[in-house]
Amino acid sequence: MRPIASRGCLFYGLGFFFGIPLLLALVGFLVIAGRERAAKRKLDDRLQKIVAQGLPVDNETMLSFTNSLTSKEDTKDWLAALGELTSEAFSKSTDGVPIFDPKATDELIVPAAGQTWSNEKVTRDFLTKWKDLFSRVSRLSLKQLEPGTKPVRFLKEFDSLNTLLPQTQNMRTAARLLLLNGQVAVFDRNSAKTRTNIEALLGCSRTVSGEPLLVSQLVCVSIEGMGVGLLRSALEQDVLSERDLMALLPRMLDGINISPQWKLAMQGERAMILPLFEHPELINPNLRWLPGRNTDSLHFLDLIDQVMEVPDTDLDGFRAGLAKVEQDFRRNFEGNLFQKFDSVVTTLTTPAVSSMGGAYIRDAMQRRAAAIAIGIRLYEKRNGRMPASLEDLKSLELGELKLNPAGLLPLGGKPFGYKVEDKQALLWGFDPNQASSTPAEPPSTADGSPNAIANKRWTWTLEKATSQ
Repeated sequence: MRPIASRGCLFYGLGFFFGIPLLLALVGFLVIAGRERAAKRKLDDRLQKIVAQGLPVDNETMLSFTNSLTSKEDTKDWLAALGELTSEAFSKSTDGVPIFDPKATDELIVPAAGQTWSNEKVTRDFLTKWKDLFSRVSRLSLKQLEPGTKPVRFLKEFDSLNTLLPQTQNMRTAARLLLLNGQVAVFDRNSAKTRTNIEALLGCSRTVSGEPLLVSQLVCVSIEGMGVGLLRSALEQDVLSERDLMALLPRMLDGINISPQWKLAMQGERAMILPLFEHPELINPNLRWLPGRNTDSLHFLDLIDQVMEVPDTDLDGFRAGLAKVEQDFRRNFEGNLFQKFDSVVTTLTTPAVSSMGGAYIRDAMQRRAAAIAIGIRLYEKRNGRMPASLEDLKSLELGELKLNPAGLLPLGGKPFGYKVEDKQALLWGFDPNQASSTPAEPPSTADGSPNAIANKRWTWTLEKATSQ
C-alpha cells in the first residue's frame, strides 16, 4: 500500500506545484481580459468623441481631415514647379551657388553691399537661368498670404507613420530659391524686392501648413525661419524703407506666440499613431502580436490630451508644461514591469514633445526679436537716431498696431538685451538650449568661443544710418 500512498502524495504534490500557478495564471488572464474589455469600451467611446469633433483617428479620417484644411486649386502648378526644382538639370546648375552648394564659400549669407562677393557672378547667372521658375514659385507662395486661401493639397493617402512626404520635403528647395533671390536683393539694397522675398518665404511656409503632421509643421517652422533670417539681414544692413518695414511688422507680430499649428500637429500625430496599437508590426516586424493594447491606447490618448491642454499663452508656461507632461509620463509608465507593459506602444511612438515644442518657442522668440528690430529701424528713420532704450519704442505711432517690448519678452522673463554703440546698435537674446534668460551683456560671437554659432543667431547687429 505504501507505493500507492507515495504515488498519491506525488500526484497531490504535482497538482499543488503546477495547479496553483496555473490557477493564478488563469485568474490573472481573466483579470487582464476583463480589464482590456473595459478599456476597449472606454477607447471606443473616446474615439467616437474625437471623430464627433471633426478630428482624425486613423488613416481614413486623416485623409478627409487634411482635405478639409487644404485646396487642390494650385496643386498642379506646385507639382510642376517642384518637379523642376528636383530635376537633374536644376541640380547640376547649383554648383558653386550659395545656399544650394555646401562647397560655396558664401553658403549661408551674401556679404553686405560694397564687400567682395566671390560667388556673385555664378549666383546671378543661376538666378537668370531659373528666372521663370523663381517667378512661379514666388507667385504661388505669395498667393498663400491672400485672405481665404487654403494651403495646398499634396497628400492622396496616409499610411500611419510610413506616410511619404516628398513634396513637403522638396518645399525646402523652393524656399532656398526664394532666400537666395532675397539675399541678392539685400546685396543690391532693393527694399521692395527684399520685402517680396521675405513675404514669399512666409507664404511658402503656409503652402504645406494644412498637413496635420509634425514633420510637415516643422518644415513650416524651418521655412519661416528662413524668412526671419532674410529679414534680419535686411534690418542689419538698413535696406528696408519705412513703407516696407510697416508692411512687414504685422507679419512678424502675427507669429509672436505659440502657433496654433502646434495643436494641429499633435492632432495629426495622434491619428497617425493610433493604428499602431492594433498593428504594432508597423513599428517593428518582431511585434506582430502584442496583447493588451487597449489600455495602452488609453494611456496614449491621455498623454496627448495633456500635451494639448498645456497653456500656450506664454512661452515659459508652455515649456514648463511640456516638461511636466514628459516627466509625469516617465514616472507613471517607467515604474514596475506591469506599468511598462501597459505603455509599450506609447513609449515607442510618443514624439519628444519638449524638443518639438522647443522649435515653436524658438520661432516665437525670433519673431519677437524681429518685431523689436523693425521698431528700432522705424524709430531711427522717424527720429534720426537709434532709440536710447527699447522702452522708447512705445512712442512709435503705428496705427492699429502696438509695439510694447514688455509684451515681447523671450523665455526667462527678462527683456531682450539692447545697447547702442558708436556705429551700431546690438539687440540680443539667447539660445534656449544654452541659457534660461537674456544675459546682461551680449554673448560672445567670436570664432572659437563657446556657443559662438548659436550666439550669432541670437545677436542682431544693426548698423546706424550713415547720416547719424
